[in-house]
Amino acid sequence: MSTVALEMRGPVHGTKDAKRVAVGSSVGAVIETYDFIGFGTAAALYFGTAFFPGQSSVAGTLAAFATLGVGFAARPIGGIVGGHLGDKVGRKPVLVGSLILMGVATFAIGLLPTYAQAGVISPIVLVLVRIVQGLAFGAEWGGAILMSYEHAPWRHKGKFTGIVQAGFPVGLLLANLVFLGSVHLGGDWAWRVPFLFSIVLVAVGLITARRCRSHRSSRTSKRKASPPPRSRKPSGWTGETFCAASAFALPRPRATQSRSRT
Repeated sequence: MSTVALEMRGPVHGTKDAKRVAVGSSVGAVIETYDFIGFGTAAALYFGTAFFPGQSSVAGTLAAFATLGVGFAARPIGGIVGGHLGDKVGRKPVLVGSLILMGVATFAIGLLPTYAQAGVISPIVLVLVRIVQGLAFGAEWGGAILMSYEHAPWRHKGKFTGIVQAGFPVGLLLANLVFLGSVHLGGDWAWRVPFLFSIVLVAVGLITARRCRSHRSSRTSKRKASPPPRSRKPSGWTGETFCAASAFALPRPRATQSRSRT
């Protein structure tokens, strides 16, 4: 195994911050999921009438769900961009940046004017903010998994990355509980408060992220690894064919020829 491959796997027994990084990444996953999935609850209950009132109730709800789907379409792009930046500058800056980006976008949703207040500009801005959410969530999710993987021991990498995955249902549950509690506020505050509350969760996530350190393997792409030496020995089906053909093509040893003369 090459030196670069060993650095990518990290220390055999993991780093001293392995558990802290796994828990911190899980907390970030909870917050990102709260912001990203909470949009779905609001789309089902409130956004149809708040941002698409000119249509029937069914058409308005479908338009709100289409806005929800835009975020899922943006997630792969965010994952590609976040993964590239993580290789260049490290996982932690990307995680912190995606967490801030998601928090600002979610908080902005809580401040958006409705269609009755701003007209058609309101759903357009909602779609743009949803795209930002999708990019941030895609960048955070892959980076959190990789960061936990790089710090974890070799024999327990699946367990440590699974801790990050566990943050998804916790964030989903938290989002639904907050919407359940805010339903009694009535009016627009019933859906604005859960989005505004996300700024508190982002602050908690940033405090947790400060205690996590990136592993040096995330920067190994800056160094060009020397390519492994090419083996001269043929292998596989083509190699066996080459050896068999060369056995008939090469001349026989001289000792055999001298015996044949006698």
